[in-house]
Amino acid sequence: MPGHRGRLSRPSSGGVSRDPALTRAPGARPSASENQHDDAAVATVRVLATFITAVVIGLITLGPQPGDPNQPGGLQELFTRWHGAGLPAWIDLPLLEFCANIALFVPVGAVAASWLGSWGASVFAGAAVTSFIECFQGVFLPDRVADPRDLLSNTLGAALGAAALLALRRRAARGHAGASPHRHPRG
Repeated sequence: MPGHRGRLSRPSSGGVSRDPALTRAPGARPSASENQHDDAAVATVRVLATFITAVVIGLITLGPQPGDPNQPGGLQELFTRWHGAGLPAWIDLPLLEFCANIALFVPVGAVAASWLGSWGASVFAGAAVTSFIECFQGVFLPDRVADPRDLLSNTLGAALGAAALLALRRRAARGHAGASPHRHPRG
């Protein structure tokens, strides 16, 4: 059918229906039922992401201390070999740990930003989570080391995660705003 923009589907009743999201004119607002469906899907993803992030962070930070990197065959020995092969000396185990902590908290910042919608509040939430973890490790986990550098690296990771999510949201919002009919060339 000329000018048809929607996808046809056959429901179980045998009739033909149109997917409202695909038949809507460019720039037209979604219906209330479409918004409710989208909101429910976003809420479900947000809750799952929060749960998965909390479990992973909890297992990594509140569980037993991983193996000693200074033991034979550990990471320190590996870095010693790599340094002998030409890896710059400034790339070492403390740098690896700092970067790993940043990466570990990127999802924390993204999840916080998905709930809070604010970069500053998300960074504060990431700092609060890492402060709790470091205090818990220092008080209740004698085999773990509470390290102030972890506060810095984890908070930096949360800041990066929040910034990334909020930038993606802004870009998506601009993409939706750009779909208005007056921005399409006339033909």
